[in-house]
Amino acid sequence: MRIILLLFTVFAMTLTLAADPADAARRGEFPRKPIQLITPFGAGSTTDLAARSLANSARPHLPHPITVINRPGAAGVVAAASVATAAPDGYTLLMARVSSNASVPAMNKTIPYKVDDFTFIAVTEINPYVFVVLADSPYKTLQDLADAIKANPGGLSYGTSGALTPLDILGMMLVDAAGLPKGAAVSVPFGGDGEAKTALLGGHVQFVPSNLSPVVDVIKSGQVRPLAVTTETRVDLLPDVPTVAEAGFPQLTNVVGWSGLVGPKGMRPQDVEVLANLMQTIKNDPEWIQTTHNLGAIPHVLSPEEAEKFIMDQYRSFSAIGERMGIIIQ
Repeated sequence: MRIILLLFTVFAMTLTLAADPADAARRGEFPRKPIQLITPFGAGSTTDLAARSLANSARPHLPHPITVINRPGAAGVVAAASVATAAPDGYTLLMARVSSNASVPAMNKTIPYKVDDFTFIAVTEINPYVFVVLADSPYKTLQDLADAIKANPGGLSYGTSGALTPLDILGMMLVDAAGLPKGAAVSVPFGGDGEAKTALLGGHVQFVPSNLSPVVDVIKSGQVRPLAVTTETRVDLLPDVPTVAEAGFPQLTNVVGWSGLVGPKGMRPQDVEVLANLMQTIKNDPEWIQTTHNLGAIPHVLSPEEAEKFIMDQYRSFSAIGERMGIIIQ
């Protein structure tokens, strides 16, 4: 009987250790040194904020830190390409975004990587989009903005995080939903949504379809006016702001941002498991949850298998939009 109890205890301890994301690290298997987390956009962008929050929450669970490195350029292509061609040893990861890892690969076939040139580790959060204008703008509603674009084709411009990023496409979709030709509003690309916000505050563009995270502060300070959010239901942080469907543009519903964790294709399954288990631990971290909410995002941690399906579904959705609008670059 004692032998059976002893064997059961050893088996239970083995299961406990297997579920611990830091167990492999403690055994010296992975990671043995700091992990570089490459972000496709600049400091202050949604991606940067999400990456730094994740790195901070991972610190107690790994023997080495996750170091965030900003590598902006070409709507996320520069960063994503650098990770796609890195050694698949788990020490170079990408804070994937809907632009770098779904919309741009779907819309631009000339970039140096494909949507599946990565190891999928996790999706970490969902980030609603919101249309914003300056607080003293004459546009009080999304319909007001659409009417102004229609009345003055080519006269209004909007800031985006790069050409063919979801924010760029969302602006095109607003124009399309208003029954106007492509280019009726002029897209002005920047190095990230943080820079697009700065351009709006400086009066260089008239509106921005933005991730919610980088504009929460200026919404709350009263510097900008939110017109509508792209989620199916209203966002807790902005309970008085209508959804795009409520604003009269249901075609824009569920065009949302997200963050994910991917690495170069060919990573060892055991290393992927360490990182995936890490995310399963972090998703229960009250500080990470609160920080994510404070940034205007919604915690949404998916396993490697779930993340691959989610990202590929997003890719296929953007491919369909691109074909319908005739904007795919071959």
